Amino acid sequence: MNNVLIIGEQHPKVALLKSLLNDNIEFVSENSIKLPQVTSSSYAHEVLDSCLTHNIHTVLPLISKAIMALSESKVLFEEYGIEVLALHGSEYGILRTALEEHFAESKPVKNFSEFSKLMLELGYPNDRIAIGELNGLGNLIEIDDSCKEPLNIWCMPGKASFIQLNKLFSKGEFNPVTLYKLFSNEKIEQLDFLLWNKKTEVPIDHEKPIVSLLLNKFKELKIYGFFEITLCGSQIVRIKTQQIC
Repeated sequence: MNNVLIIGEQHPKVALLKSLLNDNIEFVSENSIKLPQVTSSSYAHEVLDSCLTHNIHTVLPLISKAIMALSESKVLFEEYGIEVLALHGSEYGILRTALEEHFAESKPVKNFSEFSKLMLELGYPNDRIAIGELNGLGNLIEIDDSCKEPLNIWCMPGKASFIQLNKLFSKGEFNPVTLYKLFSNEKIEQLDFLLWNKKTEVPIDHEKPIVSLLLNKFKELKIYGFFEITLCGSQIVRIKTQQIC
């Protein structure tokens, strides 16, 4: 029996995750053991101590700060036979390099003053553009200039006009975003999947060549976790670990 600790049980996809992990798994509730505040300077060491105390074999963090702290301490956990299922920044870099030709062209926007300029560089208004938070949280928003309804950023049906976004971003503090250049006539799809050295689960049909390529590359590089992949046809828009703030 493999004891699995999920950190961030309030994540909306925990039920899906548990259904994917259901074989020979015992879930340990984060509420039943003593876990430190994620802001603690010794967070990883304290989580490790709790794992050893409660005989936990696998940790799957779904909170962004916990992902950052624990992914950086994978080697420490591995010394005690505990696996951390989270994507470290260096692993993402290796994955991105290995699949570079399949990724959508993208540009980070760190200041509002760059927004219009970088939009034009990516081909707006002739080319199809989507936008997402730089930290990977939230949903992607496709820029569609036919949209006229009042805008509530990150809580909307997935589309907004350039004018709407420009007005919104000009108010108050600007949060960095990433712009993505999409294939013109392809549907945007979101794929959730679990990759682990013990099993791979994709809860939808994954016969597409790009999905098979992704799964094989994750396995080849031994990158494990619970991921969200956004595709546009055969184009990879973004890859991120499932997470909440």
